[in-house]
Amino acid sequence: MKRFPSFASRALGLGLLAFAATAALAQPVTLRVGDQRGNARAVMEAAGVLNNLPYTVEWSEFPNAAPLLEALRAEAIDAGSVGDAPLTFAAAAGLQAKAIFATAYEGNAIIVANAAPYKSIADLKGKRIAVVRGSSGHNLLLQVLAKAGLPPEAVTLAYLAPSEATLALTQGSVDAVVTWEPYVSFATLKSGARILVDGKAYPAVSYFVAPTRPSRTKKTR
Repeated sequence: MKRFPSFASRALGLGLLAFAATAALAQPVTLRVGDQRGNARAVMEAAGVLNNLPYTVEWSEFPNAAPLLEALRAEAIDAGSVGDAPLTFAAAAGLQAKAIFATAYEGNAIIVANAAPYKSIADLKGKRIAVVRGSSGHNLLLQVLAKAGLPPEAVTLAYLAPSEATLALTQGSVDAVVTWEPYVSFATLKSGARILVDGKAYPAVSYFVAPTRPSRTKKTR
């Protein structure tokens, strides 16, 4: 089952940004792009869209959106792809950024141990759920609870990084995890987890963002 969004538009976005930077500087540049683990870069490299580019892409990998957005704020990267929820929180906290384009994202999911008895979100009432605070996964959980007529306090939240959350599920210290790709696939293929709620029914939006300040792409010599 294909859970990854199309990244053709992301490749186009990279090209447009690099073209603008190259035109402005009239010389080769390096575009610094932030990526979340196993996301845009892996798909683009597999598709071959990064071959023979007239510019250099320097990648920085982050476990989730929050540190990527902090790197953007600190001018350590020029652009990156994040979900709607973390971008909203970052903008509210003062991040000066603009969305270059947006794509639908269906890679979020609520996962549980394969042997767990849970059949629906209602079965998780009173249970402990791991999630990254302010993430698109957090947003998914709130939507699913609301649709089931449950308040946010119906579950106990454990704020963990994606890799820590999967480990916690395996060890039994949490009853469910709300996460995204590639963590969903890693957990279901390698850690004995299964999807309880598929994010396809709750599509989110992924944004390719850049700061509103002029890009500081590096000149290559």
